[in-house]
Amino acid sequence: PTSDLIKGLLCNNADDINNLRPDYRTGFGRLNALNAIRALEEGRFERRSLNQGETNSTTITVAPNTAELKIMLSWTDV
Repeated sequence: PTSDLIKGLLCNNADDINNLRPDYRTGFGRLNALNAIRALEEGRFERRSLNQGETNSTTITVAPNTAELKIMLSWTDV
């Protein structure tokens, strides 16, 4: 996996500390490597590549009674 994918998985699967959602005091929270590895193994991510000026749309189906949906965009600058 590339560095941007690892960064995104680690940040998106971190456990919140004190405040809900990322904040200036605790950042994304406590890393939860086990959840990040599960997300990687289960393929719960998408990889796309865009050039300048291009756009992309994705439809996400969320199951009924889903308690939380976390989406993160991560990238590596050229």
